[in-house]
Amino acid sequence: MGNAFPGAPQFPALERLGMRFLPQLHEGPIVEELTPEERQLMRERLDDANIEIARAMSPIMVLFVVLLWSIDYMRATAGLLQGSPTYVAHAVAHATYALGVVPALLLWTGHRYSRALRRRLLWLHVAVMVGSVLVMGMAAMVERQSLVLLGVAMMLANLMYHVPRKPRWAFNALALSLFTLMILALPQWSVLSMLVLFGELLSLILVSAIVGGLHNRQRLVSMVAAYRYEQMAMIDVLTGVSSRRRLEDVLDRELGLARRGRPVSVILLDLDRFKSVNDRHGHEVGDDVLRSVARVLQQVARLSDVIGRWGGEEFLVICTDTDLEGAMRLAERLAVVLRESPVPVVGQATASFGVTQAVAGDTLRDFIDRADLALYRAKEAGRDRVVASADTPREPARLSVRTGGE
Repeated sequence: MGNAFPGAPQFPALERLGMRFLPQLHEGPIVEELTPEERQLMRERLDDANIEIARAMSPIMVLFVVLLWSIDYMRATAGLLQGSPTYVAHAVAHATYALGVVPALLLWTGHRYSRALRRRLLWLHVAVMVGSVLVMGMAAMVERQSLVLLGVAMMLANLMYHVPRKPRWAFNALALSLFTLMILALPQWSVLSMLVLFGELLSLILVSAIVGGLHNRQRLVSMVAAYRYEQMAMIDVLTGVSSRRRLEDVLDRELGLARRGRPVSVILLDLDRFKSVNDRHGHEVGDDVLRSVARVLQQVARLSDVIGRWGGEEFLVICTDTDLEGAMRLAERLAVVLRESPVPVVGQATASFGVTQAVAGDTLRDFIDRADLALYRAKEAGRDRVVASADTPREPARLSVRTGGE
């Protein structure tokens, strides 16, 4: 998923151990199965989820800052900060914690920041927050042998935010090392007390790491599944072109651009006498014909065009940044190439084409209805031809008719 903390210490032996013996307890195997494009997309989506968590928690974090500073103020007025390194350490950690809240507040208020800036603010927030709570935990360990604040730090790093696997493991190993050294450095403790405390420490870190790994694995699995369902919904399974859902999404966006002056046109085509193909040769041959037509459309259309199956034997080509004449030329070329392309079993396939350009005030239904009207006129005129309608259905339609070969 990429390292959010490029400077973080690496533990290659720990990484190999986890990948080999604990593959079901973390998200590593899921990440390895993703393509580079999917990894990048998942990283962006996880960052977005983390940012939403930071935004939601910002007001609560501010309340904690007020509480911590109130404690520091009472300690200072009571003279407890003088000659007490642990209280000073607490005060420094509290101030650092407050600094970590600042990026979260910026994320809360700055919705127009670039993705790169939001990502930097997010990971600055996470690093400072986790680090400051870890320092508080170390001070609490010295002061009263408490692991509660360490537990909070472990929760932040392993559960609350989705920290990438390698930095998460590095933090867990660092916490285990630091607190083990602290236990060994306190000579007034008996061996039994040290063993008990070390057992509590090891249990806390192991449980946090395992539960965090399972949680992050499930979070990633859910995101990957949602993404792949989205992809399935956007692609027509039979032909491999865009589905109607994706076509409608693109049309909504393009109609919005058309209202600001950018032209957009559509080509709606329907295969001629396709029912007789299914009746005579069967649905498998009919499916092969649809796939052949989809390949022709993909080969002839421009890279900027969006091609999809509108339903049954109807296909739609969205011609972005294209006026009516440009869409007509493309439709005529499609008609010629389709007529001249051999189709297995059937031999030849032709289609009737309805073409229209978006006009002011068009809704999606207006736009498609006008193309459908032109397509109907193409069928009436003898099939295998291109018909363009330049008007909305609310006005008397002026239709121009061209055969595919003209």
